[in-house]
Amino acid sequence: MKGRLPPAPQPGYNHRRMRFICAVRQRPLAALRQSLLSLAGRLLLACAAVCSAWPVAVTAQVPAMLNFQGRVVVRGGSFDGTGQFKLSLVNANGSSVYWRNAPDANADGEPDAFVSLPVNRGL
Repeated sequence: MKGRLPPAPQPGYNHRRMRFICAVRQRPLAALRQSLLSLAGRLLLACAAVCSAWPVAVTAQVPAMLNFQGRVVVRGGSFDGTGQFKLSLVNANGSSVYWRNAPDANADGEPDAFVSLPVNRGL
C-alpha cells in the first residue's frame, strides 16, 4: 500500500484524518495548477519578447524640399539658359499623380503651367 492514496473518507473518521486525506488528494491538482501558471507565464514572456522585436512601421514628416539632380541636354549638348519645366510626382507606372506644380485642367497628364529655372551647363 505504499504510495497509494488512503481510501475515501467514511463516516466516523475524525476531523484531523479528514484534513490529511483532502490535502493528499488535492496536491496533484495544486502541482498541475502551478505548472500551468508557470507555462502561461513563460508563454506570455515569449510573446512579449517576439512582439518587442517585431519591426514597427515608423512614420516621418514629409520633407519640405526634395533634392533631385540631373543634366539637361538639348541636341546632344548641355543646355544653358532659362529652362521651362513641368513637374509631377507620380507612382512607378504613372497611373497615379501625388503632386504637380500646376493643375491639369485639360487632363492631358501634364501640368498646365511651367516653372522657369536657370540652367548653367546642363545643371
